[in-house]
Amino acid sequence: MKPWVFSRLSTRRCLFVIFLFAAPSFSQEVKPAERAYPVSVLAAKTALQQLGAYGGTRLPTLEGFVRTDGIKLEQFQRPYYEFKIELVPSGTDQTTVRVAAKISAWYTGGGEQPGYKVLETNGRLETDLLDRLEESLQKNGPPVVEPKQLSGQVAEVHRKRLEVEQRISAIEQKANSGEAATTQPDLAEFATVMKPDIPVLSSPAEKSNVLMHSQSDDEFEIVERRGSWLKVKMDDARTGWIQQSFVRTGK
Repeated sequence: MKPWVFSRLSTRRCLFVIFLFAAPSFSQEVKPAERAYPVSVLAAKTALQQLGAYGGTRLPTLEGFVRTDGIKLEQFQRPYYEFKIELVPSGTDQTTVRVAAKISAWYTGGGEQPGYKVLETNGRLETDLLDRLEESLQKNGPPVVEPKQLSGQVAEVHRKRLEVEQRISAIEQKANSGEAATTQPDLAEFATVMKPDIPVLSSPAEKSNVLMHSQSDDEFEIVERRGSWLKVKMDDARTGWIQQSFVRTGK
């Protein structure tokens, strides 16, 4: 059997994410790190899922993970990170993995309005993830890909939408056949995020823990309302809270 060969590709960066805040200046550009692996896209994605790469988490500290030019780390609390990952097929059973870390923290310093700010990564998190992926593939080989596992998340979203459409279709069929509908179906209500980097929190309070950062057009099912806060489903097992002013709602 031929030994595993891993190669680093030259990075031609073309992905730019701009975040606009008042002074002090925060992250303006995210440059993904990339590396090629001799596995299929599906195998690479499965291995990354096993490493927990698709779920954000807290950082113990910002020191050593962000660029500190022009900022004071003591003015930030509750650091958090998540990865943006792109998988690009670059040959038969070969995949280029591009990864960029987005690091955010609660800003408390200066005369500026407190809030979550995005800080510029120094590349340590990206390199660590690529190293762990390489080590996992060298040690364990390509993971066994289960098609149902890979399509499960997409299928769940479509299932919920299909249930709503089926209920509406049933009402329309009754109306067309002359049968009066006596009850209105209990349609699920959804919240759609209107701008990027909106935090989903663990409780309806601004200083509670951040579970994830949602992006523009992300959609969540609403399960509870409490004042100006909405409790939303993040997946089958988790819920979080988001401010109603950041989303538009509808059925």
